[in-house]
Amino acid sequence: MTATAALRTPHRTATYRTLIGLLAVTGMRIGEAIGLDRDDFDAVGGVLTIRHGKFGKSRELPLHPSTVAALGDYLRRSDRPSRPPNTPALFVSPAGTRLLYVNVQNTFQKLVSRVGIAPRSAACRPRLHDLRHAFAVRTLLDAYRDGGNPGNRLALLSTYLGHVDPGKTYWYLSAAPELLQLAGDRLERQRCRVCRRLPRSPRVPSGQQRADPECPACRNPVVVPIRRPSSPRACRDDRTGARYSAEAF
Repeated sequence: MTATAALRTPHRTATYRTLIGLLAVTGMRIGEAIGLDRDDFDAVGGVLTIRHGKFGKSRELPLHPSTVAALGDYLRRSDRPSRPPNTPALFVSPAGTRLLYVNVQNTFQKLVSRVGIAPRSAACRPRLHDLRHAFAVRTLLDAYRDGGNPGNRLALLSTYLGHVDPGKTYWYLSAAPELLQLAGDRLERQRCRVCRRLPRSPRVPSGQQRADPECPACRNPVVVPIRRPSSPRACRDDRTGARYSAEAF
């Protein structure tokens, strides 16, 4: 955010500082953000309406009061370009037109280079879309840290991000080591509660194979009582029966 101060004009600095901040705290897609109009922002209700989401979907995003204040300050700037007149766009360029994706992407890459964030490889560079991933991970991390229900939070997060399929949201989170660690820790804490309700392991005679189910919480083997197999019944000698049948004839 501080790197935006190096941009050419104060209004350009304010535009990219507000835009990047909005992406970070809402998880919006960059296309949704630059497609916003001023009328999509309800400062009184603290709601942002996305009318041109992916696949043509629309949704409303409740905003934190600090985000409402930041958007209001940006729209009230006295150096906001007024030409061309009646531009509906919320975020505008120095020429007063709606921001273009290619220009936003190029500016973001310059800001990333200025703060010294090096790409991992030619195919793995910091992206604006990474802010969306980071928002999703932080939301689920807060659910674990607050002792809430991550499953319920995941459903709400999926709606907030505009995902039609909640599985798309889960994909964002599957490669977050800290999130997986918190999930594992909670699962381990639930282990005793589940295992305590399962039957105690009996002694298993030597030579008998254990048929142990897994604990649904900790996935460890749990031995349940197994009835000893009954002794085999004595089989009738079919050849003797055949001899008696022959004698009968």
